Amino acid sequence: MGFPIRSIGPGLFCSLLCSCSTGVDDTAFESEVINGVTHVRNLAPQWGEEPRVGLELVRQIGGLGETDERYLFYSPSDVAVDDEGNIYVLDAGTKEVKIYDSDGEYVATFGRVGQGPGEFNSLPAAMNIGADGEVFIHEDPPSRMHTFAQDRTFLDRILFPRAMHYRFALLGPDKFCMSHSDIEEQLEFPDSLEAFLVGIYDRAGQMVHEFCEPLLLEDHRLTVAANRHALEVDSEGNIYVAFYHQNRIDKYSSDGTHLLRVDRPLNYEITYDMGTRELEMFGQIREFPYVIATRVAKGFGIDHENRLWVPTFVAQPEEGEQNPEKLVFQIFDAGGVWLGSLPTPRYFTDLRIRRSQLFLLDDENTAIYQFSIEER
Repeated sequence: MGFPIRSIGPGLFCSLLCSCSTGVDDTAFESEVINGVTHVRNLAPQWGEEPRVGLELVRQIGGLGETDERYLFYSPSDVAVDDEGNIYVLDAGTKEVKIYDSDGEYVATFGRVGQGPGEFNSLPAAMNIGADGEVFIHEDPPSRMHTFAQDRTFLDRILFPRAMHYRFALLGPDKFCMSHSDIEEQLEFPDSLEAFLVGIYDRAGQMVHEFCEPLLLEDHRLTVAANRHALEVDSEGNIYVAFYHQNRIDKYSSDGTHLLRVDRPLNYEITYDMGTRELEMFGQIREFPYVIATRVAKGFGIDHENRLWVPTFVAQPEEGEQNPEKLVFQIFDAGGVWLGSLPTPRYFTDLRIRRSQLFLLDDENTAIYQFSIEER
């Protein structure tokens, strides 16, 4: 049995002209304040059928046909860009970071397998660069943050008390915004822990505050799947959470105050089910349970204009299907108003937006594709 979800509960909506939008068609969305949180229901894109931004391919780094080991990746997991335009590519497979200049030319490599300072022995899968050039790399399990100076000198290793998802964002030099990955444990032992999806942590690894309530379903396995998400922080310190299996984008202030909840029209109903798969083990066919959840989004990023880019499915893909035509970039302003959509240029496993540069990570082709966001 599926569990259909509605984005916003019943009630009357009133039109609202968002202060962060100019020239907005206020008939294309509806808004209502519920318990102090503005809920925006988008009905149609502001730009109509003609998007006012485009993507121009700048370069490809890596790929299955690459022969120069300086440009080879095993499992590229994240991309960051420093103030000089240098591109940092984190490889979770080789457990190292390769640096390229703004023209895509190889500069250096740092990091390696090990348990010493500046070494990784688990899964280094997320990276950010601070305003002063400090490099932060998150590894899990165990959940810990490695920090490096701009000259790649190892600085510190910060341990966190809870398991985290790989993506994180910086809230200045001394705080991290991180997604909890132990929600299943929280739900199994509800008397000991409250279930919040996001936490703010200091450089000592201590939690300052947690927020973002999960959607709760009848089976805790469905709840875990339904609440998978990505988070980002805009240039003003606001925190956004975009959900992969819900029609939901949340905005929070830097202290975790819930400000905004956004949805948009979809071509399908969202459901969550438990299914079974047959697998052969030790010569016998066995059944294993697995979650079947509608796919709504795939990745999330915020550009230099504080616009939200949410890769959204326009049709449900078959298992293992790599069809970019079933996915579009839906673009929203900082107030949650849907501006327009843009076709995705190719298949990707994840994306990162760094200022005006959009990077598509393709783990299948072991490559990074860099695009420039161009105004039209």
